Amino acid sequence: MTFVDPDSEGALEANTIRLFESLGWQFANCYHEICGENPTLGRETTEQVVLEWKLKAALEKLNPDVPPLALDLALDELTKDRSILSPVRANQEVQEQLKDGIKVTFRTSDDNEAVETVKIIDWEHPANNDFFLASQFWISGEYGRKRADLVGFVNGIPLLFIELKASHKHLENAYNLNLSDYRSTIPQVFWYNGVIILSNGSKSRIGSITAGWEHFADPIQYRERLFGAQADCLVIRDRRCTHPLHRIRFLSSWDHSELLSVAIDRRHHVPEFGSQPFGHSVDPLLNFQWLDVLGYVLRPVA
Repeated sequence: MTFVDPDSEGALEANTIRLFESLGWQFANCYHEICGENPTLGRETTEQVVLEWKLKAALEKLNPDVPPLALDLALDELTKDRSILSPVRANQEVQEQLKDGIKVTFRTSDDNEAVETVKIIDWEHPANNDFFLASQFWISGEYGRKRADLVGFVNGIPLLFIELKASHKHLENAYNLNLSDYRSTIPQVFWYNGVIILSNGSKSRIGSITAGWEHFADPIQYRERLFGAQADCLVIRDRRCTHPLHRIRFLSSWDHSELLSVAIDRRHHVPEFGSQPFGHSVDPLLNFQWLDVLGYVLRPVA
């Protein structure tokens, strides 16, 4: 039996995986993933960051009356190369497509022109979406190959990126030594990113693709600021909830680029969090009612 130091990065990763599984996410360790022929996750190469087989299945499920040709066009549009765009513009373009769907034009069998809007994520019926967490996920870019600790996919799209450190390591190292490198080495994964979590077990920070370290926020403070006295009730409810909708608490949208307010259930808004906005990410997908709980339970269990 292999001993695992309870303060190690491996132990924290295992605890985080168990948390996601308890929330209804599927999980796979992808360290030995096979790409190309008979691929494990359907990827031809590790340069691909969207799990296209999961995305295609989701498009077919969410758009039953849309012709296959239109679905293929939408898939191609979402997964196209955006390397000529700035990271912010690429992220903004993708988030608009995720929120509003992708409008495609095609020729019908009788040679008429038709237009369809293809839904990518079902915001109204959360349980219709596919949730998958990959650990030790290899990604290749123009300047190297990296292995992400945890990547969360919704309908095959990498919306969540998690970098972990052992409890004795400074959390800022996760930003300075890892995330900063990932942003330049494997930028394509951040075209789709909604939120980044950094944690060493005793501290957690959440932020966006463009935020500096000083703009990564403590989820506990956010929880207290947003929900006040109700925070503990939310934590208990979320940690023990068995309703299928609890998986989708990750899915809610920011309503503007400066991150000064958060759209909760698309109706209620919360004020700016003091002087600690995340930075200048554009429209990432996030719901603090779910994510602040994640930051809370990442802390060591007494």
